Amino acid sequence: MPEKAEALEQFLARCLPEIQNVFVRPAPTPGHQRLWFNQKDGQQFDSEHVSDGVLAFTALAMHAISAEEGQLFFIEEPEQSIHPKRLRELVDLLKDIVRERKCQFVIATHSTVLLNTFRDEPEAILLFRRSDTGTRVKRLSDVPELLELLQQTPPGDLLETGAFSAAF
Repeated sequence: MPEKAEALEQFLARCLPEIQNVFVRPAPTPGHQRLWFNQKDGQQFDSEHVSDGVLAFTALAMHAISAEEGQLFFIEEPEQSIHPKRLRELVDLLKDIVRERKCQFVIATHSTVLLNTFRDEPEAILLFRRSDTGTRVKRLSDVPELLELLQQTPPGDLLETGAFSAAF
């Protein structure tokens, strides 16, 4: 596990330049641990005193880095609290984990930023449509008219304009 902790620290140091390292200490509640952030200026903050975005970003990165071969993860709308630049960095990390460990990450999103990170991978974008008869799913790469639009328009813009409804 030390190599995974080191990988997390390196990733966070690259993406959150103000952070020098992270560490775990016992929490006031017996048997519990608390995550701490050590800033480059020497200040330390526990997880209760950092933003929701930093916590979400750290938690998702920690889960990704800890992933075992072939695992499946579901992530619900990471854009809710994560800065767009950090969101792109997180997706890059997830793509690396997918390549290295053959894991899968299913991400539910309405984020144009997140969708645009998959512009060159339309097979990775699944479109969902719910109805009274159930949920239908199509891969973006299986919809010729959307693939044609994708040549000129990023997938996030296609989402914004409602073009994805052409799949159904």
